[in-house]
Amino acid sequence: AVVEQRGVRCTHFDAMRFFSPSGILHSRQHLSERSHLTENPACLHATMDLFNVALKMAPLVPAALLADALELALDARGIDVRASPYDASAFSGLDPIPIETAEGRRQYAAAQRELMAPSPPPPQS
Repeated sequence: AVVEQRGVRCTHFDAMRFFSPSGILHSRQHLSERSHLTENPACLHATMDLFNVALKMAPLVPAALLADALELALDARGIDVRASPYDASAFSGLDPIPIETAEGRRQYAAAQRELMAPSPPPPQS
């Protein structure tokens, strides 16, 4: 019901593989392999991808950087799970973020901002 009412606002192309075909039809923007050029700088999925890339580059990536990327990915996944339609409240610290409500969307945006707060600003093009 939320998708039909508000549409899909995800800016991460790779995340679309997890959407149902009918969910993709509700996307507010056309996504492609070049979507990273206009991706939301606070995108949780792109943040999780950092660990994937760092892991693929090991042993060239210092262990401390790999650990930082893992910690960041776990924090991002926690927000992602909390905002999902699944009840993860049985897990410590994973209270739901009700994105179907205005307050839940504010909570989600605040969690994204908090996650990216220590990061440098994205380059301006």
